[in-house]
Amino acid sequence: MAAALICCLFCGCSNGNLTDISPISKGFSCKFSIADSDLSGQLSVNLEGDLSLIFNGPDIINGIGIRVKEESVIVEVDGISERYPRSEVPSDSPALLIY
Repeated sequence: MAAALICCLFCGCSNGNLTDISPISKGFSCKFSIADSDLSGQLSVNLEGDLSLIFNGPDIINGIGIRVKEESVIVEVDGISERYPRSEVPSDSPALLIY
């Protein structure tokens, strides 16, 4: 549910449409950008419920990916990935909030 809410926020849906959101069961993918910010990228959830964020901007984080898979958070930079247990990632991490 949180992923659908955040996707709607990124994509510009109004709060009035949020009451009819149903759980995501077939996965999805969308581009996002945040108004008045350079932050943009691709947000997707696969059929298993794994969340993936790949940033396009700003330039300093272009290409960085964050994946949340059940009990792991995986950060990918320039083809190198590091896996962290969810228990070690702050609960207010943006990726976990979206997940």
